[in-house]
Amino acid sequence: MSVLVDACDALESLLGGDARRRVVDMLAVDASFARALDRLKVFMRRHAYPGDGGELSMARWVARLDRDTAREGFRVMQSWDHVQQRFSRDDVPVMLTDYYDYLREGQDGGPTSFAILIDFHLLHLLALIAMRAWDDGQPDAILDRVEGLLELLQGPQGSGHRFMDSAGMLLILAVSQYHPLDIAYDRLIDRIRGLDARHRIPFAQVSGGALGAHLRWGFSQMYRGDAERMREDNVGDYPWLLFSVATLMDAFASADPSAPTRREIGADLLNALSSDPGAFVGPPLKVFEPYRNEYERFRRQFVDARPELRALFDDLRPERDRFSPLSFSFNFPHNAIVAGTTVALLNEEPCAVPFDDLLLGGIDADSEDDPRVRQARALMRYAGARPERLEGRGNRLILYDAVLARESHDAVLTHLFENADSATPEER
Repeated sequence: MSVLVDACDALESLLGGDARRRVVDMLAVDASFARALDRLKVFMRRHAYPGDGGELSMARWVARLDRDTAREGFRVMQSWDHVQQRFSRDDVPVMLTDYYDYLREGQDGGPTSFAILIDFHLLHLLALIAMRAWDDGQPDAILDRVEGLLELLQGPQGSGHRFMDSAGMLLILAVSQYHPLDIAYDRLIDRIRGLDARHRIPFAQVSGGALGAHLRWGFSQMYRGDAERMREDNVGDYPWLLFSVATLMDAFASADPSAPTRREIGADLLNALSSDPGAFVGPPLKVFEPYRNEYERFRRQFVDARPELRALFDDLRPERDRFSPLSFSFNFPHNAIVAGTTVALLNEEPCAVPFDDLLLGGIDADSEDDPRVRQARALMRYAGARPERLEGRGNRLILYDAVLARESHDAVLTHLFENADSATPEER
């Protein structure tokens, strides 16, 4: 049996029954809430939980998969410390448990907090499996299995907190912290190019949304509107961005004009292009040169679809009283996912809005009662609630801002539809 199959089987055994509920019940009856959190951290560090037939240990395969992933340049379980310039000693789920313990300021929580923390730990183990999906030569089959396990994780036996909806978002979770080795991202994208369309296109959708939110935040908050500085400082993101844009353009061009998915893909293409619309006009950027064929294919298809895309993008202009993913931005996706989990912990209330929903689609709701609006605003409030959550210059790391969204939207129209240099040489 392969390590991947063994890992999936072990998680299915844990997620499919009531093992998590029994662990939560055991922790909830502890005389001290603080001591119960300490016991939970022991389970997390050992990657093992008590079960009816003895300990349910995942330590062996976690160590193997974590080691193999680290050799390729990614540390799924650890966080990069920008001050110490090294990865954390503890895993991210343990660090979140410590931070929650600090934030509760001596107040006891309830069993919901234990359930959310357990699910957050297991979510990272799923992300680790997703990163190794290519090891057995059948990545699409492994990613199918992972998505089934993700549904079990967020099913009725768990906390009720909806982290995310797809294997693609798990891969974003795995790699969206800072990793010093840029070539690791290029290797992963080359692998993702080989997936079949039912995984490759959804990945491009969430990847384009995540990069859009990440680079829009950087453009407005860190680089003060200087696109050249942003490009120089985010070289590793741009091949990833080109893959997302080109894949979405392929999918839009090949979709049935009457299919609802065509509009959805077009909206996700707008989200991706909003990250740096100037990068997709004229000759390819230097960072795009190794992928010139991909860039030129995008340009040809975009020119062919320009009238339809212009009408669609006009229709998707952000409005103050409706949700738009263009309004949502952050420094790193992983930090925003951790923030959403922390908000649920502090409120003792699982959130039903998966992170994917904050990154995808266009305007399709007409009320501020939209749960996506409430969640995005809750994350922005969280980001500004304490000094240690602010960026070095005092900026919030998570924003929901309709004004910035309209600026990003109008920049796409200006660069890609209105400027003379948006045309290809053949068009001039």
